[in-house]
Amino acid sequence: MDAQRQLFPLAFGVVDAENDENWLWFLRKLHHALMQHVSQLFDAPNALTILSDRQKGLLEGVENVFPLAAHGYCLKHLERNLKWCHNHPELVKLLWKAASARSTSDFEKHMSNFQKINEHAYAWLMNEAKPEFWADCYFKGRHYGHLTSNIVESLNSWLMPAHEQPLLLMIETIHHELMRWFEKRRKEATAWPENGFVPEVSNHEMSLIVDYKGNYKVDDKSQTVSVHASFGLDV
Repeated sequence: MDAQRQLFPLAFGVVDAENDENWLWFLRKLHHALMQHVSQLFDAPNALTILSDRQKGLLEGVENVFPLAAHGYCLKHLERNLKWCHNHPELVKLLWKAASARSTSDFEKHMSNFQKINEHAYAWLMNEAKPEFWADCYFKGRHYGHLTSNIVESLNSWLMPAHEQPLLLMIETIHHELMRWFEKRRKEATAWPENGFVPEVSNHEMSLIVDYKGNYKVDDKSQTVSVHASFGLDV
């Protein structure tokens, strides 16, 4: 994901099947590319975040090839599996509330309500995926605002017609589309103000100022800043 929160494709591969062997091959190729250009991602634990839908071969592959990376599970896929095994609308709502909870206490509150509704569903969820892989407050890396892999759907939407093409034409179609993306973004970037921030960051910064304006109180005596109780934090 780039600074504008857009998908920035790094690599693609063509394989005969989605299996353990091919995922391992792809991840090794990806590792090689990253080491060449952003080797600092491998200097410390959880500097790199990988978000996946836990497809066959990905769990073991990521652990073997990127042992220091934070591996997050797509919450949309977890929700889909939950509906398949224990279809209850309140469980889905509580799953999302727990995943986006800012504190462990809020997480435990939502999961306690989850457990009260269906003990078996709670046991299934805890066995299916530990909270450290999908809950924001327990995640060891950074989610960068993404709890799902939905961002890749824009890529998948135009990849589908390419799948029907002969091999070389398919690769050329993908290459052509990626170049179109990059050129369009390059032209847009030339019009950005030179203030050090891309528009997405500037807009987010302004929204935070507007949302939290008035929630801060300065104590002139102690020169400390406290946050209003409605904000839910103390500094």
